[in-house]
Amino acid sequence: MVKGILSIVAVNCLVACSTTSPVYQAKAPLQITDRLTATEYWVSTKIVKPKFPVTAAIRKQSGCARFEVTIDETGATTDINFIESFPANQFVQTSEEALRKWRWKSTESNSARQPIRRVVQLDFYDSSANNLEVAKAFCAV
Repeated sequence: MVKGILSIVAVNCLVACSTTSPVYQAKAPLQITDRLTATEYWVSTKIVKPKFPVTAAIRKQSGCARFEVTIDETGATTDINFIESFPANQFVQTSEEALRKWRWKSTESNSARQPIRRVVQLDFYDSSANNLEVAKAFCAV
């Protein structure tokens, strides 16, 4: 009788150990270098427009800010890394704040929800800006 109980306990321990959940490992994001390819994986569902900085408006400046971001498996924008801006450091903070709120939906061809890294540029144009032509030349993609 005791042998039978011990056997049942041993079997239960083995079964319990074999049915534990595997440790979750996030997929590594693919590095995407062009905008068209990025849209084959994810399309935007929520784009928050950044606020035009007061200092840029007072100085009558236009420009842009570029970032490399990760779109994770949930469609959130994460790992936001600043690349460059024109004028230097002018539109960075407001752009980062907006990008954190962006959301994405995986496309049919990305049913596995493969995360990607891509470049995103936010433009800030004012038709009365003193530097409009220079800004457009720098920010052209």
